[in-house]
Amino acid sequence: QRFEYKPLSRRKHQIRVLRVKNLGSGGSSSGDVHCTIETVTLKSKPSYRALSYTWGPPEPKFTIYVNDAPFQVSQNLYEFLKAFRGRPEAAEPIWIDQIAINQNDIPERNSQVSKMKNVYVSAKEVIMWLGPGTAQEIRAEAKELAPESLELLQAFANNPYFHRLWVVQEVILAAEIQVLIGDQVLVWDDLYKVFSKHSKKFADESTDMSEPIRAIERLGISRIDHRGIEPSITNIEDHIDCFKAQKCVDPRDKIYGIVGM
Repeated sequence: QRFEYKPLSRRKHQIRVLRVKNLGSGGSSSGDVHCTIETVTLKSKPSYRALSYTWGPPEPKFTIYVNDAPFQVSQNLYEFLKAFRGRPEAAEPIWIDQIAINQNDIPERNSQVSKMKNVYVSAKEVIMWLGPGTAQEIRAEAKELAPESLELLQAFANNPYFHRLWVVQEVILAAEIQVLIGDQVLVWDDLYKVFSKHSKKFADESTDMSEPIRAIERLGISRIDHRGIEPSITNIEDHIDCFKAQKCVDPRDKIYGIVGM
């Protein structure tokens, strides 16, 4: 029996959050992924995290279990859930759009999309999922600029995550950001410092990697601006120009994504 959504109350500003069942302190990556889902009201200021990620290709689909009912998710989200369930915070509520929103209910989807700003502003932490991989090299790069690591940085800069429009709003509005790469955690400030260094290094160069690196630096600068430190991007026209290359499936989402900031 497949999972059935219960309607949300728009008047009460309700959202759904998940709890991912942990397989134990060993963090085993085998076995089915099980979650429970609950409804909370934003006005009550619930404590939860929010996931920032890319859906990835629509196929293949992977099966997880929500309230013990089978539920289909994209491969990238499936990989996140497998990595995340081994972490202690997995037992705490997390908002994930692909599951928290009934994607087959267009009115609900539109209503929830209009609340995206509030969802990310209200989250105590945003988890930035960059997919499976290793964070150790990037953490080392935060301390020393190593030319031999340029290919690694290019792989990060070309990660589909950083080309997605909604990421701009999610990163800028986040109170705190935890970067998750595979089963490893990286501090956003460390990641930003690395790309900021390389952006300066390639400021006058026109290479395949210079623009992606500068794009990540712009994301970091906009986050600093939003927090009221050294403001440089002051209006919607500046944001549109700054992030015009970011991609989204529905062109109308560019309006939601930018206005939300």
